[in-house]
Amino acid sequence: MRVVVLCIVLLLPLPFARAQGFRFVRIESGTTHPLYRLSFATPELGFALGEAWDSSLLKTTDGGNHWAPFLSSPSKYVGAINILPSGKGWLLAYGDSIYKTSDFGETWKFLYAFALQQTDDGVFDLDFADSLFGLATASFAYWRTSDGGLTWIWETNSRQYMQQIDHSTAKHWIVQSSYTQINDGRDQWMSHCMVSHDTGKTWINPNDGGHEFDGVQALDSDFFFAVGTSHQLARSTDGGATWHNQLYGGDYLAAVRMHDRRNGLVVGTEPGGGVIRQTWDSGATWVRDTLLPTVLFDVKYLDSDRCIVVGEKGTILLGSLTAVGVSKSRSAPTVYTYPNPTFGDITIEFSGLKGQNLEIELVDVLGKRLISKFNSPSKIHLPTFGLSKGLVLYRVSGAGLPNRTGKVILQ
Repeated sequence: MRVVVLCIVLLLPLPFARAQGFRFVRIESGTTHPLYRLSFATPELGFALGEAWDSSLLKTTDGGNHWAPFLSSPSKYVGAINILPSGKGWLLAYGDSIYKTSDFGETWKFLYAFALQQTDDGVFDLDFADSLFGLATASFAYWRTSDGGLTWIWETNSRQYMQQIDHSTAKHWIVQSSYTQINDGRDQWMSHCMVSHDTGKTWINPNDGGHEFDGVQALDSDFFFAVGTSHQLARSTDGGATWHNQLYGGDYLAAVRMHDRRNGLVVGTEPGGGVIRQTWDSGATWVRDTLLPTVLFDVKYLDSDRCIVVGEKGTILLGSLTAVGVSKSRSAPTVYTYPNPTFGDITIEFSGLKGQNLEIELVDVLGKRLISKFNSPSKIHLPTFGLSKGLVLYRVSGAGLPNRTGKVILQ
């Protein structure tokens, strides 16, 4: 049995900012480089990326509470990373090369190199919807794969710089694209977002907002969102057939992330710093948080109660709905599991509970109970010796509260 010694430090930083129910705390990142993108395989395992050429690549295994350099990356220069909850994943090394992992990024193998003579620049973005289907974008072209990245079909697009991309399923995608057009004898840079409902074979219903889009999201087959310069927010609730554009003034919105059809976040910049806006009505209105001193670039939900925001100078903010003034008295407990994936014991930590006995279970994917223990918060260690490798589920119940469940990967 491999012995794992878990050293747990409870982080108690001062509040950094509060955004209408989310309370944000600053997390030490260990870098002063800007962090532009987030990618999470599970609510616990995630990555923060800087510019592809400055080699800023961080990893967390405890839901964003602690970060460290991602030392097992096959390249110092990473443009995108996608890892699925199954552990399979892909990494785009700056420019043209794809690497693949089957163990949550612990080891990587070279998979494919794009033929860059087919495009003016390198590959901009890479996104996989499942273990087989993915898209990669570039200037005047994009690629599709349906075999996990072993082979790619090159599609030309004569006037579009296809850049950031997102999906809800393998069928439904949105891409942010840019192009130039001549107005009064001068080239003018334009931008719009396009939607595909056939695995990226065709792109329809462009939304020309008149400003440059940057962040995009495909929430489901109907709801699509895009943000960009001049604090522009664009949303479609009918699969991209029609769009509603909103302008909030200021400088720039960099990223949008809806948790469900009603609740979402956007982050960006205003004169003097960064801004977070939230919506509770499907994006019809967005409430502005207090202006922050740090420019912000990306946001991701970990679950309905937690989110991560990154920005300039290595900024990482961890947001939680367990803020002062937000009642959680009869809601499900906040549960953190780490390390996840794990080679040894699992630590399950609770917050927001006082003096309540809970039952903690590990079950396999068929529902068979593997371990059952009773515990009073705030944490418990569960041994995994003798359990088969792979996916198991934890379930926390008791004290008259709704159950809380999650996934753990045993390696």
